[in-house]
Amino acid sequence: MNRMQEAQVTRNTSSHGTRVSSTPASEEYQPEDKSMQAFHQVQLIIETVRPNGDPRLKVAMLNPDYQYDTEVPKADTDSVFGRTNLHQHSFFELVYVRQGNMYQNIENRIHLYSEGSFCLMNQNIHHAELFSTDYEAVFFALPQQIIEDLFSDERNQYFASEKDPDLDEIRSFFQNNGEENKKALREYIDFVLKPEALKEKAAMISRFEALLRYFLISSPGRTFHIKGTLMEIFTAIVDKNSYDNIPINVGTEQEAKIFDRISDIMKTTHGRASRSDLSCALKYDGSYLNDIVKKYSGLNIFGYGTLYTMREAVSLLTHTELSIEEIMSELDFSNRTHFYKIFREYYGTTPCKYRCMLKSASRVFD
Repeated sequence: MNRMQEAQVTRNTSSHGTRVSSTPASEEYQPEDKSMQAFHQVQLIIETVRPNGDPRLKVAMLNPDYQYDTEVPKADTDSVFGRTNLHQHSFFELVYVRQGNMYQNIENRIHLYSEGSFCLMNQNIHHAELFSTDYEAVFFALPQQIIEDLFSDERNQYFASEKDPDLDEIRSFFQNNGEENKKALREYIDFVLKPEALKEKAAMISRFEALLRYFLISSPGRTFHIKGTLMEIFTAIVDKNSYDNIPINVGTEQEAKIFDRISDIMKTTHGRASRSDLSCALKYDGSYLNDIVKKYSGLNIFGYGTLYTMREAVSLLTHTELSIEEIMSELDFSNRTHFYKIFREYYGTTPCKYRCMLKSASRVFD
């Protein structure tokens, strides 16, 4: 069993003396903030997904105060993680696909991350991993403070050879998206491992296993070991001999703000805002607003609104005892056939059958 696997079954006593043990589902740790704020200077989350016949998602969470692991039904990940499908963070996030292939929804566009690849996202990117493939992925929370520590320490390095110019790109990314500059920018960088970089692939696995040791085993200086290993990872992924680097900026700052306002309106209206409603509320031409929605979501205004409507329908089916007719009324549907048709297009079944499947899954995990 390697360290990645051990992290999912081991509960250690941290340097703060806190020991975490398995708890009933109703008592499991849940983040208090819907944006999944980072409560610690640094945090690792490891997800393991085995979709073929296994309805559970395995999660290990490691930070300086505790080590925690659990298994949850994939259908219940929103309630466990305290977030909706697409989410943002108050920190930078570095995602590493250690095994398998993982699909990630970034700004409503689906991206495939192959084994060994990375994605570095700023705080404004809306994203969510999909649980449709076998994979093991590591999610590294990087609050602003640790970024400042890492790159301010560069000025105090002992050796001139440590000042790697290849790090300028990633340094600029952090500077441009720091607290003073981040505004509404939506930026991320994909680092795609080249097929021939087999030695680097093995070396990166070793780096992450070292990180896990530093989190799990109390030892002097492990804060500095974690920072040093992070710099090793950053230095490796900017090496163009091993990785293809793809920086992506999602739209302009003004467009991002407008799209955020459109999303807020869709959320409060459960997606039942038309092009003319948005035009009236935001004082922009409807065609211009439609173009912005297409750029950020790949959908037109009607399709983007329907996405919110169906999410709310699922939420009501899951968390309330409202009848189908009451849910239709809540979402401003008067035609049952039309509501069922759209729901089936999104979820492949009827609202009634979907609720029955949820209840069956709940009984399995009770």
